Amino acid sequence: MKTFLRLILLMVAWDSLCGPSSYAQRLRITVDQTGKALVVDQRSFDLKAGLNEIAWDGVSTQLDLGSVELRSVDRPGELTVLSQRYDFDLANLQALLDRYVGKTVTLIRRDDEGNESDRLTGVLLSSQGGRVAALQTDGGEIRLNPPGEVILDTRQEALTLEPRLLFRIRARQEGRQTLELSAVTRGIAWAVQYNLFLDGDASRARLASWVSLTNSTNASYDAAYWRVLGEEVRRIDSLQPVDEKVIVEYRPAGLQQPLSLAAGGALRLPLTESPDIIAETRLIFDPIGSGPAAPTPPQKLRRVARFHNDVQHGLGVSIPAGKALLYRSIPPELLSAPFSAQTITEASIPATGVGDYFELSIGEAPGLEGERKQTSFRQVADRVQEQDIEIVLRNNTRELASPIAIEHPWGNYEILQNTHPYAKQPDGSVEFPVDVPSQETVTLTYRARVRY
Repeated sequence: MKTFLRLILLMVAWDSLCGPSSYAQRLRITVDQTGKALVVDQRSFDLKAGLNEIAWDGVSTQLDLGSVELRSVDRPGELTVLSQRYDFDLANLQALLDRYVGKTVTLIRRDDEGNESDRLTGVLLSSQGGRVAALQTDGGEIRLNPPGEVILDTRQEALTLEPRLLFRIRARQEGRQTLELSAVTRGIAWAVQYNLFLDGDASRARLASWVSLTNSTNASYDAAYWRVLGEEVRRIDSLQPVDEKVIVEYRPAGLQQPLSLAAGGALRLPLTESPDIIAETRLIFDPIGSGPAAPTPPQKLRRVARFHNDVQHGLGVSIPAGKALLYRSIPPELLSAPFSAQTITEASIPATGVGDYFELSIGEAPGLEGERKQTSFRQVADRVQEQDIEIVLRNNTRELASPIAIEHPWGNYEILQNTHPYAKQPDGSVEFPVDVPSQETVTLTYRARVRY
């Protein structure tokens, strides 16, 4: 809820930064990745001095009515909104039937094959749960809960078949004014899809990304100016480093001009193209699902590709979170015709700011495995514990391996003893680089003291 409110406030602030020149942009839409959008629409009306009633047609059925704001662009402060009503008779079946109480309706009954068998006409006396509850027939009978498909005669009752907002407003002066309506709606979202191509040894890559805008509302948006917003987590270095969420605007090239998005439609726009990225391949042992005391059975080590988001490594742009298809070349000696020279896997890329990095798993490392266990545990003082950890790494290959053992101590911890050097990471984890000769086993141990 707090994140939603922050995004709405930032959407409004982002839109207000456009200044007076943005008034030429009659329709502006700011979208976040949670399926909500701020729609700002400008239309002209001929107003008289005093009371006016205006209808704003073509609005979304998924509006957050509490977010609706109406103001005058031409004469700020000279327009007073007295009331606001959302009008859409088809939005609520019960409300629609209530409109016909005391009027004639028809029920169509059908046989088992779906063909019309007969009709029952009468005056609707009451309805409940969107169904006819009581009907007085032409013969004077009162039928309770009669079955059938309800037919309503629109000649008896004028219905609003398209959603709209009705406003009662007071204008100080007569004349034509441009009014601006802003409201939050659900049903408009954006997502990013990545295609990442890795070479054979995973040292170089090409990254292409596309933004998809989707409109699952009933409303169409013609010649609109679009903005897409997302969140990044950035670490603030201090005595106690903290993570801070920041709002980022992404700028697909196709959004620099107005675009139309029909109801139920979608648009796909290019976001970034990075043709030559330097990747860092890492061999890691990070036991999946292991707690501080839980022993882990032997697990194969994993290879991950780390991508630094800076210009030196071929990136240097804000990267939104999204799904990725990872393509990796197969070495020629393993390639059998007629198959493609690539393997394809699915992955997720986290939101990554400039100066940060993300990692993608590129498979297990054959012949390399590790296991971990806690060998001792002591409560040395009030809210102070010590634990000894043992990690065994085995290399069954013919080459030297240099994996990194990753540990995740909890609380405020310090390493008291260790057989191998380590480095604390910004996320609080600890990395132990270890060299494991061919056909040998290396044991890493350390003692950690935790205050909580």
